Amino acid sequence: MSRDNNKYWISKLKNKGASFGTQFRITDRCNFKCAHCFPYYVNRNRDLSFSALKHNLDSLANSGCLFLNITGGEPLVRKDFFQIVQYVHEKSFAMILETNGSLVT
Repeated sequence: MSRDNNKYWISKLKNKGASFGTQFRITDRCNFKCAHCFPYYVNRNRDLSFSALKHNLDSLANSGCLFLNITGGEPLVRKDFFQIVQYVHEKSFAMILETNGSLVT
């Protein structure tokens, strides 16, 4: 990435007052019950609807946020996980997936 390109992105973020990236928890559910894990203690077991997640992603995109760290619980337990990822891609976010890896095949 060129220095001019870096200046462009930095100025874009400063002008919007946006964060460079954010952690985006899409579920508290998990297929494990690790004692050290925050969602284990919360354990609300209710997820936002896909349309509510889309609304939040739209808000983040409009604010100028560039990176999302998709996390949970375990994000891969959501049946609509790939729909979410597709929408994240459509919004041109760079995405990091935080997973325990047990559901990756």
